[in-house]
Amino acid sequence: MSANRIAQSLTWLGGGEWRELGERHERSTHVIAGVVVLLAAALSWLVSALAVTESTHASAAVAVPLTLVFGLLVGGSIGAPHRLTGTVWAATACGDVTGDGRVDLGDALMVAQLDVGLRSCGELAQPAACDVNRDGVCDIGDAQRLAQCDVGLVSCEFTCLAFTCP
Repeated sequence: MSANRIAQSLTWLGGGEWRELGERHERSTHVIAGVVVLLAAALSWLVSALAVTESTHASAAVAVPLTLVFGLLVGGSIGAPHRLTGTVWAATACGDVTGDGRVDLGDALMVAQLDVGLRSCGELAQPAACDVNRDGVCDIGDAQRLAQCDVGLVSCEFTCLAFTCP
């Protein structure tokens, strides 16, 4: 891969568009931001892989691919600061399981932890706001939709199916 292609990729990761940036210093600023995003994503992937490996005694061969999604989500969130402003909701909005008034990656993480048994349903501030994909359960599918909402891949205007803790 040529140096120019790498710089274009890093510029995109840093929140810019290579063709739209006219001056060298603008491009270099976005390249540096892209490097920071890449390092942050890699570090969060590493930390989450180590945490899963140590807490579950799973092998690294299992933990590394499983935590790749988390690293990519963190990198996507950091690389899109214009999307990080998020949508502010009322405390009982569909998807706001943490009850902090926002639908964001924190909600996705809490739902994912619930699904793999690291949290109990009673720890959710708003369990009724959990079933964003309307399949009758609060699971990794809901966490995925919440994460996609946070990085701007899907709309954050969910209509929850009423969910109660078992």
